Amino acid sequence: MTSPVRTLQPQALLPEAARLLARTGVRRLFVVDAGRLIGVVTHRDLLREYTRDDEEIRAEVEREVFSRGLRVNPATARATVEHGVVTLVGRLQWQADVDIAGKLVKAIPGVVAVENRLDYLWQGGTSRTAHLTFGTARSPGLPCSERGDRCRRDGPPQRRAAGHPGGGEGHEHAQAS
Repeated sequence: MTSPVRTLQPQALLPEAARLLARTGVRRLFVVDAGRLIGVVTHRDLLREYTRDDEEIRAEVEREVFSRGLRVNPATARATVEHGVVTLVGRLQWQADVDIAGKLVKAIPGVVAVENRLDYLWQGGTSRTAHLTFGTARSPGLPCSERGDRCRRDGPPQRRAAGHPGGGEGHEHAQAS
């Protein structure tokens, strides 16, 4: 047995226990309350929190990130998980939602890595804040039909929705009369 014995208080959080195990190199920590042994924490106890079934992780990503967090239509985006590596595929409305999805998924316990292959239709803010961020008539973040603009194909390239009535890869807008 290692001397001195490494102990934890009962209110210690898992990350604190993991840091102590890593820093000291011991295999177990004893949980002590008022000088009395009340439990033992091992490497396996800590790993159990992060070793989750791939299907369980996928379900949490789709439920918590896509459905509850970003309110995405299930037909437009999905997640696959293999050995804890989450791959996100599909198309979201806003560029910022793609970035947010990747960050939210990384925070889910059991996720080892994230391959974010999501695409987006519009540059800029999220769909929930679009009316605040892109509220002006000339905002490039809104589709033409919502701005009252007409398309001209001779402008610089801009990211836009597939099937846009302007056609081609690049276009600019002239204010509607």
